[in-house]
Amino acid sequence: MYEPHPIKRNSSFYKNYWESYSPKLKRDVCYLGQANYELWLLIEINHEIISFCERPLVISGVFNKKKIEVIPNFWLKYKNGQESLVIIEASKSEKQKREITFLAEWCKNNNRQLEVKEYSYLLKNQLLINNAKRIIPYLSNSYPIDLDIHKVSKCLSFEKRTIKTVLNELKASITEQRIIVALYSLIFNNKIASNLHLKPLNINTEVWLHCPEEESQNHTITNY
Repeated sequence: MYEPHPIKRNSSFYKNYWESYSPKLKRDVCYLGQANYELWLLIEINHEIISFCERPLVISGVFNKKKIEVIPNFWLKYKNGQESLVIIEASKSEKQKREITFLAEWCKNNNRQLEVKEYSYLLKNQLLINNAKRIIPYLSNSYPIDLDIHKVSKCLSFEKRTIKTVLNELKASITEQRIIVALYSLIFNNKIASNLHLKPLNINTEVWLHCPEEESQNHTITNY
């Protein structure tokens, strides 16, 4: 298991410092830059990723007769056992190209998987990123009650229902805040299905129980 490489406070990007609680890791995480923050949100919301580490290791060597040092943005571990290092291609600069080429060669020589994520990928996934921004704070600040989880689950079926419908049905016995926390927890842990990837998260978001066909299908690991 990796440990996050510490962030230097004299970094030129330190003013763009992010710190959050990771429901997936059950610990605080920190990042430099908007791209790292947004990719973290996609990693958190991806059910196929079971663990990760930010800035997992420092890789040093010589590239084109010059010393080079690269820190991958993330290490990921998937449900199927696959592990990958991830680097964000935030620019097309020569420095970035050298880092990616060096890291790709290092991964090949050390039998590691490498995923290169262009910044355009984050732009295409802003809907899911914004939905993750709404869900994760609820899970960071509140813990769902087992009884609430049970009641909300019983209220659902294989047919799609809106969050508003669930709130109306359960508001006599559970507060709206607790219903939302229970629903978001069930969505985050892939206990129920939703249309988060299609529409903004709100009271009109649709939720339903996984049907047997859905449970037997594996989501592609490139969805994050």
